Amino acid sequence: KQRCERVIENKNAPARWLTPERLQSRWIQRVNDRIRVDCLLTSRVRARFGNAALSECTVLATWSGTLQDEGALPVNWIQQPEILVGI
Repeated sequence: KQRCERVIENKNAPARWLTPERLQSRWIQRVNDRIRVDCLLTSRVRARFGNAALSECTVLATWSGTLQDEGALPVNWIQQPEILVGI
């Protein structure tokens, strides 16, 4: 998405390129959005999502090693509203 914005929308004009800090911020936001979706799709909502629901084990295995201060997170972090990715 970032590249499409830079190349197509901004016609690859260097003056309109995003700073590395802004790119990192956007990337972290996208990953956090994905984590939120995965948490919402866990088995705790299986009645609503049926077979599309993910197991909590799958979500834990997927995101292990990428969460900020992972060791300090509560055991049930999947049910928490805000979990941040660490770089």
